Amino acid sequence: MSSALQFLFWGGYLGVATLLLAGSLLTYLLTRIRASLEFGVGVIVATLYIIVQLGWPTDLGVEAHERLGATLGLAGAAFLGGLLSRLLRVERSERRLQRASYAVVVLGLVLLVVSLFMDARSALWLAAFGVTGCGALGVLVCVLAAWYGDRLARLIALAAVCLTIGSGTLAWIALNHGDVPSSVHGLTAVAASLYLSLLAWAAWLRHRYRVELRMALRNTQVYDPLTRLASSVGIAKTLATALEHSVQSHTPVGVICISVPNLHALMGLHGPDFVNHALFVLASRLKVASAAGDTVGRFGKDGFMLVATRPHNIKRFYKRGPRLVAELRQPVSLGTANSPASSRLRIEWQAEVGVGVMLVQPGAYETGKVMSMGRSLAISALGFPGRVAAFDPTGQTITEFVSSSRR
Repeated sequence: MSSALQFLFWGGYLGVATLLLAGSLLTYLLTRIRASLEFGVGVIVATLYIIVQLGWPTDLGVEAHERLGATLGLAGAAFLGGLLSRLLRVERSERRLQRASYAVVVLGLVLLVVSLFMDARSALWLAAFGVTGCGALGVLVCVLAAWYGDRLARLIALAAVCLTIGSGTLAWIALNHGDVPSSVHGLTAVAASLYLSLLAWAAWLRHRYRVELRMALRNTQVYDPLTRLASSVGIAKTLATALEHSVQSHTPVGVICISVPNLHALMGLHGPDFVNHALFVLASRLKVASAAGDTVGRFGKDGFMLVATRPHNIKRFYKRGPRLVAELRQPVSLGTANSPASSRLRIEWQAEVGVGVMLVQPGAYETGKVMSMGRSLAISALGFPGRVAAFDPTGQTITEFVSSSRR
């Protein structure tokens, strides 16, 4: 029974490690960002250390296991310091925290060299204390970084706590040659899985913008780097694909077009920096207001388009129009950080929004026709009190959509 539990615990860890390794390698292949490759190397080193400490492969002798375990453990501790130095971001006045994270690297390397001149059993004890000590030092560095303003330092500190716990219990397992309760195996596997998962999460949050930027540079025609939405070309391709699939699945496609005509006036009065700020805020609000499965993109220079491939509830889909109007018309303070402090200007701005909502039946219209109809709906909506227009397929007319709350 205990063997089955241990297999279950460590099988779960290997599953987590495999997924994280595959994700890091895929990210590196797509973006060529070195940090993702470094994380993948860290996953491999940690997994090899665990495998050796558990007594695998079995054909190695006890002394070889202990020597290899000590070497991998101290090398992994040094590698942890390198990851900390790259993940932590603090003010220049607090660069000593970066030097403290480098101290983890130096400590791990020094202990690694010292262990080479010790017998295997003593080296394993040294590795046990060294890895645990490097983890504790990493926790201290992260706590100080959080104090100095690094938002991700708390998450990285939690990962370092999991490393400290896992390295301590893993040393217990190795020094007793696996003769420990199954609960110790379970605690170690959970701590190791959490350590890698939290570190991966922190790395993604730290480098997410770089990933998005690299993807944008590779897909400049279908991605808008300013709003981080699909470009006009990209949303047109998405709409064409959705219309094609609707014919095969016999389900309608929901399309919402949004027009913001006073962006042109904003450009004339205050310039492109204010327009870019306004577009970024509007795009952020649209992403928050969109439902799962929706694709949102730019629609011309002064609009947006939302494509819902499977609008499950038609009434609720039409009611999204008034909610989008209420969300997008909230006032926003616009400004630019590129100007000198003495000449910075901030203005209160409110978007003039027109929203057109339509449900496209399978095979009813081509992509270009749907886009022109959506543009007409959004512009016509500007003349209605509720700023929401809907297309009536029966009479082929544009009508104002009035939600039940206004009736």
